[in-house]
Amino acid sequence: EEIARLYGYDNIPTTVPPNPSPKAGLSAARRLEFAVRELLRACGLSEVVCYSLTTPEETAHFDLPVDESMVALRNPLTSDATHLRTSLLPAILRVLELNSRRRVGNVWAFELGKSYVLGGETTPARESRRLSLALMGRRTTSAWNRPAEDQQADFYALKGIVEELLGFLGIPQRSYGASTHAALHPHRTASIEAGAQQLGVLGEVHPELAERLGLLGRAYVAELDFEALAGNAATDRAYAGWPSRIFVVD
Repeated sequence: EEIARLYGYDNIPTTVPPNPSPKAGLSAARRLEFAVRELLRACGLSEVVCYSLTTPEETAHFDLPVDESMVALRNPLTSDATHLRTSLLPAILRVLELNSRRRVGNVWAFELGKSYVLGGETTPARESRRLSLALMGRRTTSAWNRPAEDQQADFYALKGIVEELLGFLGIPQRSYGASTHAALHPHRTASIEAGAQQLGVLGEVHPELAERLGLLGRAYVAELDFEALAGNAATDRAYAGWPSRIFVVD
């Protein structure tokens, strides 16, 4: 450095490495995440980024069971950020609640983030990627070829987005079944499976919870295990040629 200073930094030519690093670029997992985000934005959803820190009281506020596997911080900075979250549903429900307080009744949002649970002796915590979706009200974007009532959020609008996602990922043999969830409607909740593997749950927010949160209408949420989605994804596409016979109708 001293020699370069005396010789003059301006006299040293600027060079770049001749070859790129073999580890440069995005990993396959990151590319899949970006592709899923782009797909959900194309479906009319806005991405939200919520805090990973929460409290057991925050979880209970949304009628969700407090998991004993929650990771507690040794030295929390504030009283409302004492644990790592085990689910993304409280955060996406909080998004609906805060928007309803501001009289924003049209919320189509998603979050792709991480949840954390206690690990074993060698690993204090295990993290996994999860995906949450929330629909309430009408889409913020208009469609010239569809009436306004067709753009209202309902169970099948949420199921359609989930189906679009699963089809994009190429997940075969997916099925839906009746299910129950503490924060969801007892008769409008479904679980999603691929073969024998659980992918997630979707349904309408429980009416009592929606009333207590002051939601401006019926709301629908889903939480999917993104690790399971990525593990079952078949992103390679096989293209077929044109049919041997093409009929032309005048």
